[in-house]
Amino acid sequence: WDFGGQEIMHATHQFFLTKRSLYILLIDARQGEKLSRLEYWLKIIQTYGGDSPILLAINKTDQHQINLNEKFLTKKYPNIKGFYNISCKTENGLNKLKTAIKTHINELPHVHDILPKTWFDLKQQLENMRRDFISHDDYLTTCKKHHITESNLQQILIKLLHDLGVVLNFRDDEKHPQLRDTNILKPSWATDAIYKLINCNILFKNKGILEIKQLSNLLDTKDYSEDKHNVLLQLMEKFELCFKMPDMEQESYLIADLLDPQEPDLNWDDDDCLRFEYHYDVLPNSVFSRFLVRAHKHISQKTYWLTGVMLAHENNKALIKADIEDKKIMIWVNGTHQTRRVLLGIIRSEFKVIHDSFAKLIIKELIPYKTTHITYNRLLKLEQKKIKTEYLDEIDENIDVQELLNGLSDSENREQERKEKRMSDDKSIHFHGDVKNVNVANGEEVEQNMTVNEAGKTKDDDKPKPEWAGYLKLTLQILATLASIGIASAALYKLFIE
Repeated sequence: WDFGGQEIMHATHQFFLTKRSLYILLIDARQGEKLSRLEYWLKIIQTYGGDSPILLAINKTDQHQINLNEKFLTKKYPNIKGFYNISCKTENGLNKLKTAIKTHINELPHVHDILPKTWFDLKQQLENMRRDFISHDDYLTTCKKHHITESNLQQILIKLLHDLGVVLNFRDDEKHPQLRDTNILKPSWATDAIYKLINCNILFKNKGILEIKQLSNLLDTKDYSEDKHNVLLQLMEKFELCFKMPDMEQESYLIADLLDPQEPDLNWDDDDCLRFEYHYDVLPNSVFSRFLVRAHKHISQKTYWLTGVMLAHENNKALIKADIEDKKIMIWVNGTHQTRRVLLGIIRSEFKVIHDSFAKLIIKELIPYKTTHITYNRLLKLEQKKIKTEYLDEIDENIDVQELLNGLSDSENREQERKEKRMSDDKSIHFHGDVKNVNVANGEEVEQNMTVNEAGKTKDDDKPKPEWAGYLKLTLQILATLASIGIASAALYKLFIE
């Protein structure tokens, strides 16, 4: 993939930035390290792509030379595998870069996994089709023509093709029925249209409002006939780029990244508000735009702009603002004291879904208090240890731990947060759990219990503890699609070889 680095494109990066990838980060030698936002992009790749290898290419070195602190960058971002001074004009250094690309692709996990030849034959047929997408029934028919008849193998294969970027498949999407029944054979068909819409001056002037009837004029009718518009809109909804607007004369959608950047007059009083903040090491632009789309049912009186929104629930209102430069999102909730934590809970639950979708996004949850900030996670730990007060040196004052926490959420929700945090920490260390061994070559289930450890290998003991039941359920779901998402290469290799 080659995609735009312009800010307006950032919301679409979730289409491209995945873990099973090699990244070539291209910067302009004439602009230098700061103007190229080098570390921003390195953090973005880590956030979306995990530990995927990165080759750093410095272009236009025939016109200008820059000296990067390579040792510092490599230590801070260990997935950088090399620095390459190139000139696309003179072609100097391109052969070295090409060799490095081949070498590191060859070293990626799963590149050498053994797969049935029939899968490659089907992949080639799908790629050669002239159609932009096919129905799920047509996909199943095509599978049977290639003697891939087992249902579980058909699902594993389509997920694998989705991960590889050959098709876009959303079979698990219950909210968008037409998208669920569609396999997009040309991912560029979707991304080209979305790029065109988010770069459309007409929609920008209209502050992001897209009337469905406009699509026939904005997109080439040869490639995007009217019967395909719903698939495209459902895809944009799926990726949280837009939402359907209620109470409009013409059926319309709002594209969040095209909103007016100007903050309206709010008549908002910050005094006596429940406050909460998220601070990030890097704040992807899509975090706030996705939140606005996810929370659109609670928007108060159509009050929103590019980096802010006002929400309402019962007798409470909330103001949420993103400060992209300072990498933080700020929340104020006013109204009835007894219920405002409910609205804060709704807001935090939406942000949690978004945060969990990033691989390595570092986030601090903070409570503004007088002239300082208190770490929310620290308060949870103090509560767990039954510590009632904490001295804050910054303000020379003791704080009441329970009073602060009760203002934010009830005790049951906090206990659930602690459990989820423990589970998250455990998952980051290892995977294990009793599973069935599936012979992928013929689709048979072998009734052989095995335990997958952190290396992806098996052993017969290590019985899970009862309190891990919820985690084991998640592990089983992950392992069920192991062939497509490739978490444990050793286990995947064993499945295919058998």
